[in-house]
Amino acid sequence: KWYEYKDKLVKSLTRVHKKMTKWTKKYLIIEWIIINTKKINLNKIAQKEYSEKNVNINTIKNTWLNWHNEARRKWWLPPYSYDTRLDNSAFEWSYISRKKWVMEHKRNYFDKYYDYNIIEKWFNDRGVNCKVKNWTTSSESIGQFGYYCNDGECTDELLKSLRKIFDMYMAEVWLPYPQNAHYKAIMHRDISKLWLWITIQESFTDTYENYRSFNYYATTHYCTEFK
Repeated sequence: KWYEYKDKLVKSLTRVHKKMTKWTKKYLIIEWIIINTKKINLNKIAQKEYSEKNVNINTIKNTWLNWHNEARRKWWLPPYSYDTRLDNSAFEWSYISRKKWVMEHKRNYFDKYYDYNIIEKWFNDRGVNCKVKNWTTSSESIGQFGYYCNDGECTDELLKSLRKIFDMYMAEVWLPYPQNAHYKAIMHRDISKLWLWITIQESFTDTYENYRSFNYYATTHYCTEFK
């Protein structure tokens, strides 16, 4: 329950912080605690989840990165690389989406579908501060899908499903902006860093037939360069 505790602590401290006199010592201390609590790494809870679901996340992440770079290589674009500073934000948004049972970009109920300024602030609050390069800083691509697994190793099944999401992104190639936003993130000249996290939810199990069905929520976060 790492994420739940982290989330509750941040919300409670934020309520207190709003009522305090600005720029007092206590105000600044609480602000510092909020900022650094948001940065607490959730990698341990993520690794535990993948182990329980019989998924090798390193294979998933390496393949996802390779798909990006294979597509970029065809257009003589430099390869992307992973950066752990995008680790927390990607996992956290996948986790939040799973709790809501919906994959979307909206941070607040009344936001427009992709509110760049609100999402950028959400990134900044978690230590993701990207340089402005040709009007670009960061981007978020999301996907929600499912897969079946009938054995004790489910990495291949998840990869096959994830490939369908990637192909859907690539199929946006001839669409106008913003309908091509996912494709643009994959092929962007000014982006260099990314990170992928997935949260998985078991939807159905038949122990007699050794049959398991899963839903998953995938978040890819992109960054030009870190400040």
